[in-house]
Amino acid sequence: MTIASYLKRTSERGNFSYRRAVPDDCRPLWGKREHKVSLKTKSHPEALRRAAQVNTNFDNKIAQIRQLNSGIDLPTDQKIQVAKEILLREGIHPQQMPKTKAEADKFFERQEDWSGLYFDTIDTKNGYNQDGSVWTTYHEDKKSPYFIAHEILKGRQTASVVPTLGEATDHYLKVNAEKARRTPHNQLKHEQRVRRAVANLGPSDTEITDYNRLKARQHKDALRSQNPTRSNNTLDRAITILSAVFASAILEYELATTNPWLGLTASVGEKDVSTSEVRKNKRRSFTPDELREYEAALGVQSRHLVDWI
Repeated sequence: MTIASYLKRTSERGNFSYRRAVPDDCRPLWGKREHKVSLKTKSHPEALRRAAQVNTNFDNKIAQIRQLNSGIDLPTDQKIQVAKEILLREGIHPQQMPKTKAEADKFFERQEDWSGLYFDTIDTKNGYNQDGSVWTTYHEDKKSPYFIAHEILKGRQTASVVPTLGEATDHYLKVNAEKARRTPHNQLKHEQRVRRAVANLGPSDTEITDYNRLKARQHKDALRSQNPTRSNNTLDRAITILSAVFASAILEYELATTNPWLGLTASVGEKDVSTSEVRKNKRRSFTPDELREYEAALGVQSRHLVDWI
């Protein structure tokens, strides 16, 4: 169907809205039968333009849900988003915490009810202890967005939902590109530098929490030993890139951890002979007299060049 077929116009104010039925196989995770978005315009051409973006978002979400339903694993950030939407739809996300005591009592009660329903859907294994008591083991699917939703509900998201190096890198590059707004050429060069620095760190499927301060220092030492002639400025750039990727992941994924690369560049608390020599060899600024002489010489050369041409 065309995008125009999803446009509806209210009879009262004449504003357009986007309405599209959610496929049957996606309704359990989506949580509703129809997707409705107000386009906030009375202009048909403008409504078509805005509906195009809404329609793209709709198709992307349907693709994610069907990927989940098929058993194919989603990137961590997408699973977290689906999990949050599950809790928000049920009105039990921690961010929806009510203000009054009466509302809070009902809120926590709904949370406990949802938690009980979640455990009812999990495969369990039971047995007896030596004292006759019963033990129960829950076999939770940690790739399921419902598992992540329950972890968020219990305040344990940061302990169980951690991005890999590859996921953290992809997410950083996406967010950074939106902020930096580089030219396509410069963006490509930046992405190559970032991926090269991360690739030197380890396999892309390694969780970023596997790296602590000690491992960060060991990696820095390894970079220096691989190329002893490398200047501290070059080494700093690699460390700064890793620090930026980890800082972005810690912020975006709401991780309760510290950035192991923070303050680890050679320019912070470390100076060696190579750095001093580099700084000594750097060209100093012109004095005012030297600058005037230089400009005058350029002017003479420019006139001679014009005469020669």
